[in-house]
Amino acid sequence: MAALSLFPSEANAGALGKLANDDCLAAGELRFNTLLFRGGLYTALYRERFGRQMPALPQGPANFSAGAPQPLDADAAKAIALREFGECVVRADPATAHAIVTVRIGSAEEARLYTVLGPLLGPCVYEGQEVKFSKTVLSGLFAEILYRDATEGSATPPAGNN
Repeated sequence: MAALSLFPSEANAGALGKLANDDCLAAGELRFNTLLFRGGLYTALYRERFGRQMPALPQGPANFSAGAPQPLDADAAKAIALREFGECVVRADPATAHAIVTVRIGSAEEARLYTVLGPLLGPCVYEGQEVKFSKTVLSGLFAEILYRDATEGSATPPAGNN
């Protein structure tokens, strides 16, 4: 949790890297994309805690710039913009975002859910903004946002999800 609480930047990627252990491999070196790894960890956390019932979400979003380097560099600005984009999509249709995080990856249901969410993506991109992602990144992003909103926000999660 300490590694995930850090601002998502290359400077903090080493904290996530400490969770991986080359000793678990018979041979070779463990390498991973930190954005995907972070998303995978949040997906596992969200599914474990809220997989059976979507939590109540607070009125306001989590603070996505907390811990960002000052002055803001280009990578930090992209990380914040990606999370703000994801927050916009989640807020537009929280039930579908929840379903995407909890559904089996690569399933026909996942494809259907992304089709439902498709029209909501464009309005969440600000004029002049460029946001790049894959379904895997987007799913992990939704998991992070939903998890952080549910656990850091002012709403109380439904009973049974503590």
